[in-house]
Amino acid sequence: MKKALFILLLMAYNSLCFGQQAGFSWPSATVYFLITDRFVNGDTANDQNYGRINDYGDGRLNAATFHGGDLKGILQKVEEGYFDALGVDVVWMTDVYEQIHGWQPGSGGAVNDFPHYGYHGYYPLDYTQMDKNYGTIAEMRQLVDALHSRGIRVMLGANINDPGYPTLLDAVQYGFCSHRWHDCRASSSS
Repeated sequence: MKKALFILLLMAYNSLCFGQQAGFSWPSATVYFLITDRFVNGDTANDQNYGRINDYGDGRLNAATFHGGDLKGILQKVEEGYFDALGVDVVWMTDVYEQIHGWQPGSGGAVNDFPHYGYHGYYPLDYTQMDKNYGTIAEMRQLVDALHSRGIRVMLGANINDPGYPTLLDAVQYGFCSHRWHDCRASSSS
C-alpha cells in the first residue's frame, strides 16, 4: 500500500512539475532504462552495507553482487549532460527501495551455486526506506530535481509481485544462510 502511495505521489509530482508540457507524448517519449547499481558508481563510501559481500574472489560468484552504482553516479551523468545529449524524455530507474540484506540462491547448474543479491532492485525489503547502497532520500530528491530542471521525467520500477523475504530470520530459516556464501555452499552440498 505504501509503495502504491509512493508511486502515485511521484506521478503527481511529475504532473505538477510538468503539467501538460507542450510537445511531450508518452507514446513517442524516449525512455532510458537503467539498473541503478550497474550504471555509475559516484560514491564508493556507500558500496558495502548490511553485511553484504561484493567480492567473492571469482567473477562468476561476483556476477550477481552489488557493483556500486548509485544516485550520485546518476546525478553526475545528468550534470555532464549525458541524458540531454541522447534526447531522453524519461529516465526509468530500477527500484531504489531498501533491498533484502542477504542473498537469494542463484539458479545455475546446482542449487545455491552462486549468491544472488537484490542489486537489480527486485527484492524489496522495505518500500519506505532508501537502500543505503544507492544513497539517501536527500540524494534522490536532488537527482529528481536535476532531471526535472532539464525537462526529464523520472520513473521508478514498481516491483510489487515478488518482494524479498520478509525478515533476515526467514532467510536463515529457508536455508539462504547469513552473508557468508562459502558457509552456505558447504552446508548445501552436505
